[in-house]
Amino acid sequence: MAVKALKTLKEHEPKKYLDSPLLRKAISGPNGSLLVCAFGLPIEESESSRLLILVEQIGRREEAAALQAKDIFGLTQREAQVMQHLLRGSSNKTIAYELNVAEQTVKEHLQRIMAKTNSASRTGILVRVLLL
Repeated sequence: MAVKALKTLKEHEPKKYLDSPLLRKAISGPNGSLLVCAFGLPIEESESSRLLILVEQIGRREEAAALQAKDIFGLTQREAQVMQHLLRGSSNKTIAYELNVAEQTVKEHLQRIMAKTNSASRTGILVRVLLL
């Protein structure tokens, strides 16, 4: 997995991959699931880069993380619910079905969450929330 991330890192332009991971994979095991994310970190004034690999246990933590994000970023109750589903890795369509709303409504909630967390993508939201 690290080899794949390093290869991807070499193919990308510097400073264009700070918000989104180069690689993101959920791995299931006997003791729960792990989310593995690899980020490229450019070194200032150098053509070299470093690879940051984050491993996060996922599962029941998403409820606590969503509540913490609600307080820190000033999310509404519904945005916190969307965040909780996002932390589970749910698609917009699945989130819409689970919350009994239109998919467009989920997209609008995600746009507001991105603005409040100063993120540019769904993955950026996760990075901000999981690193609290």
